[in-house]
Amino acid sequence: MKRLCSVLIFLAVSIFGQAQITVSESDFPVADDTAMISISNDFSVDFATTGAGVIWDYSALVIDNQRIDTFYDVSSASLTYQLVYNNWITEPDYDSEYYNSTDELSFDGIPGLSLDALVEFTKYPGGEVQKVGWGMNIGGFEIPAAATEIDTEYELPLDFSNTWTSTYFIDIDLNPAYNAIFRRHQDRSAEVDGWGTLMTPFGTFDVIRIKADLSYDDSLYIGDFDIWTPLPTPDRHEYTWWTNGQKVPMMKIVTTGSGPEAVTQVEFKDKDRGFIGLGEETQLAVSVYPVPSEGALKFVAPTSIDKIRVYNNLGEEMMTASPSALEFETNISDWAKGIYFAEVICGELRTRVRFVR
Repeated sequence: MKRLCSVLIFLAVSIFGQAQITVSESDFPVADDTAMISISNDFSVDFATTGAGVIWDYSALVIDNQRIDTFYDVSSASLTYQLVYNNWITEPDYDSEYYNSTDELSFDGIPGLSLDALVEFTKYPGGEVQKVGWGMNIGGFEIPAAATEIDTEYELPLDFSNTWTSTYFIDIDLNPAYNAIFRRHQDRSAEVDGWGTLMTPFGTFDVIRIKADLSYDDSLYIGDFDIWTPLPTPDRHEYTWWTNGQKVPMMKIVTTGSGPEAVTQVEFKDKDRGFIGLGEETQLAVSVYPVPSEGALKFVAPTSIDKIRVYNNLGEEMMTASPSALEFETNISDWAKGIYFAEVICGELRTRVRFVR
């Protein structure tokens, strides 16, 4: 009987590969890293189960869309941003490792105020992952918004039962685009509340889980009226599962609400499953070189190229051309570094091509 129990335990460990891991700075992204992220609209997922030796099985999740997250070198940012986030001489607290697109701030519902190209800057000051500020485009004006109090998103290394708290305070002067100031006071309470095995459509991984509770006190100062107006921003809860060497969370579930939590976001690291939205692929051998390119980029096809459309990782169209030739060359030296996708059409044939700038 003892031998049978030992065999069963061995088989269980072999199948699920559970191990209590430690996550360190080397498991987080650096500049020029990219990650394919799959998005699911299945908001019925279980986010409450946690603890030691848990098996989280999300392998049956339906994928509704995908995106590519790119972590940009701050030296490729505009001078406006570099003066704050790439300036260790006068702004050492904000000297960042990378920046990336984010949707964690929105001015929807504020009449006449639109926010575009929101990015977030991240720093690793030693033992921490810090969110040091934002950059954004408002009314055609690029605005760097450095935090007065910096948010510690993670305290490293991450081990089961670790806890930490952090306060984030930021004022964003929206002038000259808008005569107003946006103010955010955020409190973070985080805990490594579980470890075990995570199963997703991408695979099975030894993980630790972090739960972060975020509460907000947002307000808007409207200069024309000389008043501060509170903004009702709901509490946010982030559940992230991390493993070694993957650079981004293997799974992320976001909920909102101070009572019963409502799931608003479900995503996980994945491989390309053809959701980037560049059209249906057929067999068409198209060459793109040099890759990566610092300037000139050439497309070569076996038959005349009718149309080329190029998109960035956000799905934004970067260029379109109708060369009517076997070859087409363009200059991309002013494009940001990252992954791009091209749709190439030759008569009735089309294909998708991925390349790196």
